[in-house]
Amino acid sequence: MVKIQLIDVNDNKPTFYPQQYNVSLREQHMSSSPVVVVVATDKDAGIYGQVTYEIIQGNEEGIFRIDEKTGEIFVLRGLSKRTPMYHINVSARDGAGVRSDVTAEVAISVIDTNQEPPIFEKPRYTFGALENVGQGHTVGTVTATSSGRSGGGVQYSIYSGDPNGYFTIDALTGTLHTASALDHEYHPFVLLNVLATTGNPPTYGHTQVNISVWDVNDNSPEFDVSPVKISVPENAILNDAIYATHATDYDSDDNGIVSYRLVENPGNMFIIDQKQGILMLSQPLDYESVQKYTLVISATDKGRPPLSSNLTINLEVQDVNDNPPVFNQSQYTVKVLESLPANSQFLEVTATDRDTGNNARLTYTIKEKKFDNIFGVFPNSGYLYLKEVLDREKVDNYVLTVIATDNGSPISTASTTVTINVLDANDNTPAFSKQIYEFTVEEALTPGASVGSISAVDSDLGNNASLRFALQPNDGTFKIDPISGEMVTGMALDRELKAVYEVTAEVRDQGEPPRHARATVRVLVTDVNDNTPTFIEPREPSISVREEQPAGTEVLQ
Repeated sequence: MVKIQLIDVNDNKPTFYPQQYNVSLREQHMSSSPVVVVVATDKDAGIYGQVTYEIIQGNEEGIFRIDEKTGEIFVLRGLSKRTPMYHINVSARDGAGVRSDVTAEVAISVIDTNQEPPIFEKPRYTFGALENVGQGHTVGTVTATSSGRSGGGVQYSIYSGDPNGYFTIDALTGTLHTASALDHEYHPFVLLNVLATTGNPPTYGHTQVNISVWDVNDNSPEFDVSPVKISVPENAILNDAIYATHATDYDSDDNGIVSYRLVENPGNMFIIDQKQGILMLSQPLDYESVQKYTLVISATDKGRPPLSSNLTINLEVQDVNDNPPVFNQSQYTVKVLESLPANSQFLEVTATDRDTGNNARLTYTIKEKKFDNIFGVFPNSGYLYLKEVLDREKVDNYVLTVIATDNGSPISTASTTVTINVLDANDNTPAFSKQIYEFTVEEALTPGASVGSISAVDSDLGNNASLRFALQPNDGTFKIDPISGEMVTGMALDRELKAVYEVTAEVRDQGEPPRHARATVRVLVTDVNDNTPTFIEPREPSISVREEQPAGTEVLQ
């Protein structure tokens, strides 16, 4: 709240009302009471609105005194008929010394014992008029009589009580007429001060006329504001006040008594207190069904004929957090390739909330803390992503819980289950059980004889782990079953020609791209008795020996 205090400046001058004052006094009049009181007002505040009075003319002989604070005028010594009339001018000034533009004129006539002031038949008259009467309407007549010897008829005038000029008075007859349109709502009554004047010097008589301005039903009820825009939470309680409307009818009595009713009430959702104008719910609101209502309230007075006015209320239903988030699926299943790079997005989970604003703004989180280093979820979008590369050979399946939380108060949550199946990638190279295989085989066996079996393993799955064997070089000496790795001879071996064979075995998976590994296979050929001894020397079947050689002499090798 911002409070602004207006500081007054002295922008108003004192103003007299009435401006003319008339009084008759007997000669030699002496009294401690004031003979007349002048009144001036200043609309300013504080010291600027404090008025003091001063006689500025007509008191050269010092006969009169004025109380500067109250405006009361006193006679200081006896008056004399030698001066039948005194005319005094009184000025008013405010606390800053600013004087009134117009002075008050006080006429004091001095009368002798033979003069009698006019006397009204009543000290106070009471009349009335409807506020819708026309100009010139006769309100009533006042009458004053004088028994003095001064002669002359009585003349009438209104000297105060009617600053707006609602009435005039016939100076000769004393009949009061309307001079301008009356308005009960602004002035339900007017108290006139009427002066009767007769003789010379004049004598004065006074009376008051109380004129009641009677109300007619000329004002429709008026609402304080129009139109009205209000917000009501959808969980507002039935029959509790949601808005208090108020209409004012400036008429009086029944003409000013207002009752309320709903003239437009969509779905009969609302009720209104006829006397107090309090609007209430008769049925619960539901923001998700209807967000806005337009109501029309009528305020009608009890005049004849009744007058009414309408107020349009634009009511907006305010959402409350009465709907939890709901995932599109209660569970998700997704396949993720183990070779997918870190920070890759692989699934979007989606939840919706029928509320609005913060009540429907969702934040996604993963419940299980053990997955903090493996998976992440973007809190605003629900996209799941990898924090690190997966390894199917270590873990091939994950089950995690994603929670959606709204930002209402109190918060509401929902959860869904995400099953992640890790798909194999060809990220493992086949491995032989040995890097060097050594087999033995007899020579001279028929082709197809078993040499031995080699083996390899691959941690991948499917084609990525489906292995095929081959030999290099493939000159036909040996053959290998590509699936089983069983080696056989491709021909009869001859140890006497070659006793040791060394070939390279290759294993290759069926992945894309394929991976392979190599190992050395050494085959030792063992001997069998497949050869007859053959003499090399001598080449000729006969030899010569010299005679006489002693025994033991070498003859032949």
